[in-house]
Amino acid sequence: MNLEEFRKRGKERYLDRIKNFETLCRYAGQLSKESTDKQTDERGFYGSPLFAKAVMTTWTLNKLLPFSKNFSKCFDQELWDLSSICILTRGLIDNYYLLFYLCIEDIQAEELEFRLMLWQLHSSCERLKMLDKIGSRNPELNNVKKKTEKIRQVLLNNRFFNSLKSREQKKFLKGKEGVALTRSVISKRASINPEYAFSVYKYLSQYVHSYSFAIEDIIKFNTNDLDALLVINTVVEEAIVYLSYAIKGFRTLEISNIGSIPNDVSNIIDIWIDIAENFGNYQKLQNV
Repeated sequence: MNLEEFRKRGKERYLDRIKNFETLCRYAGQLSKESTDKQTDERGFYGSPLFAKAVMTTWTLNKLLPFSKNFSKCFDQELWDLSSICILTRGLIDNYYLLFYLCIEDIQAEELEFRLMLWQLHSSCERLKMLDKIGSRNPELNNVKKKTEKIRQVLLNNRFFNSLKSREQKKFLKGKEGVALTRSVISKRASINPEYAFSVYKYLSQYVHSYSFAIEDIIKFNTNDLDALLVINTVVEEAIVYLSYAIKGFRTLEISNIGSIPNDVSNIIDIWIDIAENFGNYQKLQNV
């Protein structure tokens, strides 16, 4: 296969990925809408807004993808914004990990309470830190402090928390961390190949932090450049993987019990989850 044939095939694959992504986006939006305002348990209470956030991220991402149905120009100019595409995709990944950690993983009630309280403690501590930095005198400040201490007390009485080592307990009570597990551990528990998860996250983070690696790519690639399209294609594949996991996981929650999943959506999800679980089998990617 010569270079021109490779590029032509690359564009065809990209257009196929866009169709897959748009199919998932439409279904995810429908699933989120039909799950809104339903009576649910604690997992669904947090799962619904987290999944809705994923949907909004993917819909915004779709507007940035060249040749997508919703691709839009900016001030009448066509723009292939690789940086924003990567940043939004990493946001989708972060959102999925929290969705899995707080809502999807099948754990005991005591551990779920611990995770939710730790997450809320971190939020309260961060809020207090920001208010302190700006010298806030808002009368609500005392209420935030009381809420923070109340959450700490719930943690202190939590059975799972008390099963942890003393060093870990002290660390978590400071409220500096909102999630007790690393991304690598969460990836394994979610059946995502840790090497795949690491490489994807590492690459996308280059754009989030404006590292030289990312800036060099931005300089190198131009709008309507097929080489740039091949790079965007890789990022779209990563977005498809994590949106597939989010849909599959959200459907396990009580709040999303709204009937069977369409065959075309199910097939896309099965293919891309299998790829993420069996990272390294590049032949599969060639045949998708």
